Amino acid sequence: MEDPGQYGAMASVVHLFALADHAMTALEPEPLLALCAPEVAFCGQIARQVDEVTAADGAETLMLSTQVDHDMLVGQDVDASWVVEVDTEMLGTRSWVDPASGQWQVQVEDPVRQTLRVRLRHDGASWSVLEVGVP
Repeated sequence: MEDPGQYGAMASVVHLFALADHAMTALEPEPLLALCAPEVAFCGQIARQVDEVTAADGAETLMLSTQVDHDMLVGQDVDASWVVEVDTEMLGTRSWVDPASGQWQVQVEDPVRQTLRVRLRHDGASWSVLEVGVP
């Protein structure tokens, strides 16, 4: 990901989604938040979900699995940031202890398939995600 060009941007997008999966599954959002600018809602939303699960004190778990299509559209914007459009498929699983029965419950969500646009910038040393949204 040291490449400041289009291949570095593409690798950073793949890394972004790997860090999102890690944040949810390991309950460690810090690496994801380090890659993202503070105003990136996608990263903040994942961190909030992790906080909710952490507050449940072991009575709830999350898992996120994201498949990224490596056939991406990449371009450089007028402000020198890179814009990458990528098709993704995200599958989320939530498990929790039912307070009434004490039994673990598992909810597997339907896969979410969507094209996302990620805007990033390389500062000469590393990449930073500036925005994640739909085109």
